[in-house]
Amino acid sequence: MAPELIGRLIDRGNAFAAGVFLGAGFIHMLPEAQKAWESLGWRYPMAFLVAVAVVQIMQTIATRFLRPKDQPRPTA
Repeated sequence: MAPELIGRLIDRGNAFAAGVFLGAGFIHMLPEAQKAWESLGWRYPMAFLVAVAVVQIMQTIATRFLRPKDQPRPTA
């Protein structure tokens, strides 16, 4: 196999593994965080809202500002 293909496969495998670990962390931590918010008197699912907002912010930073110089920026 070509070294470029192997590099792309490793990059995608690393991204998949990171997603699995983040997903497992969210699944185990969000219910407890939601209970903590409810104990403070919040009835809206704030833990889930904060988690989604943080993931969106991280994705925006990664796609807009942390791209290699030789790759064009995505157009939206």
